[in-house]
Amino acid sequence: MSATPLPWYRTPLLWFAAAIALLTLGACVATIVIAARYADEPLPVAGAQVLRVPVARTPPAPPASQAAP
Repeated sequence: MSATPLPWYRTPLLWFAAAIALLTLGACVATIVIAARYADEPLPVAGAQVLRVPVARTPPAPPASQAAP
């Protein structure tokens, strides 16, 4: 009794690996699209910098309830 190997397209592990690869690629594209569509505003940088890195922390913003109108 000789076992003949399955053709490549009948191997479930191959299809599982291909599905994972395609889902990962789709998630990467979706992440790039979302990041491009909803870009964050750059944070204000004031004060001294070393190699374009702020030397000190900026003071935290006041809560919305204490903000001036």
